[in-house]
Order: sequence, then C-alpha cells, then structure tokens
Amino acid sequence: MTVDVPVLPRLEGDGVVLARSPWTKDRDEGGPKPIALLWLHRSYLIRFALHFATECPQVETIVIWPLGVAPELSAAAFAVGRALGARRPVGGPPLVTCRVRPPMRRTRPAVQDKVTADVNDLTYELIVWELAVPAAVQPAVGTARSEATQAAA
Repeated sequence: MTVDVPVLPRLEGDGVVLARSPWTKDRDEGGPKPIALLWLHRSYLIRFALHFATECPQVETIVIWPLGVAPELSAAAFAVGRALGARRPVGGPPLVTCRVRPPMRRTRPAVQDKVTADVNDLTYELIVWELAVPAAVQPAVGTARSEATQAAA
C-alpha cells in the first residue's frame, strides 16, 4: 500500500495531530493532510486524544506527539493511522497512534503495529503504537446504553 506522508512543523512542546477539525460535523472536509495541531501539557495528551476519539469521531485520525519525537516520525504515525483507519469498518472510533510508546500508564491497552517503509530505495522498519479506545466510552456503545436505559425507565 502506498501512502502520502504529510510534512509537519517542528513542535516546541507536546501535542496532538488531528486529521480533521473536531469542530465540524462534515467528514468530507479536509484531505490527506492533518489540519489541526494542538499543543497540550504531557499529562493531558492521552486524555484529550481519547476524548476526541470518543466524542468527535469526525477527526478520523489522531496522533499523540510527545516532545522529542521528530516531525517525520509523527508524520509516519499519521500516515499509518490513515492507512489502518481506511481498512476498518465505517462508523468506528478514530485511530489513536503514536510513533513512540505513548506517555501513559502501562495497564492501558495498546498495540504495536510493525511497519515497513520504502523511502528513496531504502527500507525502514518502525513500530507505531495504536491505543485501544475503551469500548465502554465509544459513541455507538454509549448511545445504545442511553437508549436501553430510557427503555427500561
């Protein structure tokens, strides 16, 4: 599979990259490039990424970008997130990825995706971390629970 890797500016702190604006409801707005970079304190990175994944599914791809990770590597995590998301069922939560082990507790579920990239006739192998969005807070599950609660009342 061939993917485009966006060019990202260098960050002066921790941040989150979003494929689409969380303030729009139109999933067709945007394109292959990230349109939102949010600078956050490290203690909020995971919390905000999971909030966007559960409350704003229109963002589609979310990359956690800790300080010190090169822009090219976070861009690769963005491209991997887009490629993996394109193969997932429509309506699911956005993918949350990070090029390095995300700054989170060790008990939070995450998967390491091994990626092989061919760039200018050179082959690179890298790991991109994918955070599991908790099923209990995914929008579809929350809606179903709300409807079941209302029906029981």
